[in-house]
Amino acid sequence: MTQITDEQAAKAIVAVLPNSRWVGAGLAQAYLWAVDQSKTPSEIARHLYDLNCYSLTKAEELVSALATSGFLRHIKARTKTGSAENPVTKLFPAAITEQRFLEQVDALRAKRKTIDYEDDRESGHTLVDFTLTEGDLRLPINVKRRFRAPSIR
Repeated sequence: MTQITDEQAAKAIVAVLPNSRWVGAGLAQAYLWAVDQSKTPSEIARHLYDLNCYSLTKAEELVSALATSGFLRHIKARTKTGSAENPVTKLFPAAITEQRFLEQVDALRAKRKTIDYEDDRESGHTLVDFTLTEGDLRLPINVKRRFRAPSIR
């Protein structure tokens, strides 16, 4: 089997999916920027944050590792996720709720350094959006996605 490098994969993904909101495409672009230093680490972190896949703090941590560790290892295998395959149901208002949740997790991580989280939204588990971790402990979390349309009067 032919091995492909992170750089080859990143260039191919960015060429085919230049404006994609898929986390893999975002990581590929971020990796290329980190390697050639064409954007600052804070600009790259903001790009990852804007994909709604990472909190800003997590994105900043990831940027520092991208140039040395590559990006492929950070992409989770995608499995069929039913209604989550429809991008409309995943973007709004869930993205706002999830972003607010991630901000709260970042505040918790700042106070308790041993806590981290995994983004499970694309894992195929319909009831788990995130998993908080601390050592060997794991806490699956479903971020409630409710949207109430304003009443018309």
